[in-house]
Amino acid sequence: MKKRSNLWICVIYPDSLPDDFMSIIQGWHIPCALSPLHNKDLNGDMTEKKKHYHLMLDFGSGQNKSFDQVKSFTDQLNGTIPIICHNRAAMLRYFIHLDNPEKRQYDKKDIQLFSGFEYLQAFESYTNDSLIYDTIENIIYTNMIYNYAYLVQYLRKHNYNNELDFLRRHSNHINYILNGYFQLIQKNSEKILHI
Repeated sequence: MKKRSNLWICVIYPDSLPDDFMSIIQGWHIPCALSPLHNKDLNGDMTEKKKHYHLMLDFGSGQNKSFDQVKSFTDQLNGTIPIICHNRAAMLRYFIHLDNPEKRQYDKKDIQLFSGFEYLQAFESYTNDSLIYDTIENIIYTNMIYNYAYLVQYLRKHNYNNELDFLRRHSNHINYILNGYFQLIQKNSEKILHI
């Protein structure tokens, strides 16, 4: 069975967009959010990434769409292959790299909204425990960290001050993850998890 979702994302590039792309998006009458133009992002070798936007389409609760249905929209913008978005708030925060201080920061006011898309909750809920846990867990898996001291060092080095403060007060859950991750690496019984 093909996967369906009500929430999809893709990347679009200014140099391949139709001139009237804003009118095209408005004409869909689908709640959408368009990131600020990412024109200062860097690759791992410090070269500039190609300028791009991130686009989120939110068809609404219970309005799951297939890949082909969504692609019929994103193809109108010459977008990349659309993928299912699993975390609406986290993706919206990624639009401006809010939780990635090591990356170029963009302004929330430059997010463009269409057809009643609402996004403020993603930015008002920063102190929500689940979001902070998600951020720390993503850091652990993305950077293959399995030691508490190294995690603290990483958070300090990359100015994750809120996460560091949170970790100092709520370390039990994170310690379980670090220990489990370390055991997984030691056993080498399966590929290391990446988020």
